[in-house]
Amino acid sequence: MEIAARLRQLGFPSNYVGFPYLACAISLVQTEPEYLYQVFKCLYPAVATAFQTSAACVERDIRTLLCAYWRSGGQPLLQAISPRPLTARPTVSELIALLSGYFQDVGDL
Repeated sequence: MEIAARLRQLGFPSNYVGFPYLACAISLVQTEPEYLYQVFKCLYPAVATAFQTSAACVERDIRTLLCAYWRSGGQPLLQAISPRPLTARPTVSELIALLSGYFQDVGDL
């Protein structure tokens, strides 16, 4: 199953600009895990290049998607797939790491 379909299955709204950015970021992290260590320097610019936008827009739009997901009741699901308790909304880079790890563990991508 592709990453975008998995995200929809988890309840992420696909009508946000950040949705394809998040799917792309997860895909890049799965092929190059080192991106997680240089999110602002490498990952966001790589996603931005793919979508002809800026790295700042990528981060902001994924953050907007995450905020909408969190407000609409996504906390329990993220809590369930997180290896540690989430006491607050995760950052964008934490979300990418969390979902990338979860999708790798579940397999079928």
